Amino acid sequence: MSLTNHPRDDQHLASIQAMRAVAALMIVVGHALAFFALELPGWLGGGLIHTFAYAGVDIFFVISGIVVCGAASRATQLAVGQSRLSACRTFLLKRVFRIYPVYLFVLALVLIFAAPLKLNLPDLNATKLIATALLVDKYNPYIPQAWSLVFELYFYLLLASVLLLPRRYFYRSLALWLLTSIGLATGLHHYAITVEVLFDPLVLEFGFGCLIAYLIRVEAIKA
Repeated sequence: MSLTNHPRDDQHLASIQAMRAVAALMIVVGHALAFFALELPGWLGGGLIHTFAYAGVDIFFVISGIVVCGAASRATQLAVGQSRLSACRTFLLKRVFRIYPVYLFVLALVLIFAAPLKLNLPDLNATKLIATALLVDKYNPYIPQAWSLVFELYFYLLLASVLLLPRRYFYRSLALWLLTSIGLATGLHHYAITVEVLFDPLVLEFGFGCLIAYLIRVEAIKA
């Protein structure tokens, strides 16, 4: 049984969307406080709000794991005549188009208005610009906040590759990947940027989201 066929789906999705809204609000508050260098009084939470505001990023990674892993799991249920390669391509294209159009539009605006607004950006370098546009470098000098998209893209590529395997190996492969990431998450922070992304501790949050997606699926089957 797929997750989307269960009557509790609406409840699950509503809960996830509520968490997403809370996480978004936390991130906005955190950036606003930092940008305007604001210090809230103690009776409004003071340092506590600063501390928890940035936890919104962590919540977002977990939610991404739940949502994207759930979507990939549903993609393993091939339609009649559909190949695993076709399912992989369809899943990846849908996910990529959720990122690149808006991101590239914002990046273009930043580059166009950098000079008029006297933004302190590094000198344009073809290699750096291409890497930034393709989201293969998590150190983004033009849109620093886009670092999270690098991880999102990595998750999409990971799940798309798992879709090439038989359906019964979907969650097993993700479990193997998560255990490998846990084992290699420490001690690799001074290696190449690519290695840092692959085994960054933040990746574990996405893995935990996948675990939650799996537990939701198991609950749906048992109910």
